[in-house]
Amino acid sequence: MLSPSTWKIGTNSGSITVTPVGTNNPALPANCSSNSPLVTLSQPSDGQTAKFSVTGTVATETPVKITCGDKEETLTLQPADPNAAQILDNVPSADTAGNLVINFKLKRPDTELVATNKTNFWIAALLPKTSFPYMNDEEEWFFFTPTGWMQQNSPNPLSVAYKINQTPTTAETSFRIPTGLPQAIAEYFNAELYFGYMGADGAFKNMGIIWKKN
Repeated sequence: MLSPSTWKIGTNSGSITVTPVGTNNPALPANCSSNSPLVTLSQPSDGQTAKFSVTGTVATETPVKITCGDKEETLTLQPADPNAAQILDNVPSADTAGNLVINFKLKRPDTELVATNKTNFWIAALLPKTSFPYMNDEEEWFFFTPTGWMQQNSPNPLSVAYKINQTPTTAETSFRIPTGLPQAIAEYFNAELYFGYMGADGAFKNMGIIWKKN
């Protein structure tokens, strides 16, 4: 079973979870895959769940087949809402030391482009639980701040923000983020980098994955 079974580009965020269907607690097969490069396995099956991530865009509603063993489900990808915030021109690179550099543009709707809409931005790295088979099988989150990577030890989310109180001036804001994170290490641990922001309305917008290994 897929959750969710429909994914709207630019609106949905997080992962698609696959769980077994049937009686008597069947196990989820280990060999899970999709037939589209837009939908990739981010957490292999552990017998109970598997997770897939969505990257890229579609122009029209697009069905994607997700298969685990001999079971097949259909995920429906829907085009992004042109009036919603979008990530554009996401082209990561590496510096001379091999550290990951994130380059992208955030396109925001006109309703957000007002001087009073002070905005806070977050960059987060997720290490899936399969990255640490010796650490209680738990996911780990780290946040990129002006002083480097850290975990959230305070109830105040601004303590781990990338930038705070930014005023939008144009529809498209360019980001170049030297993470200081060796790309080889990020790939080894199957890290996923996420981006999100919150304006003056207090509504957090998770823009989803901005980097993962190919």
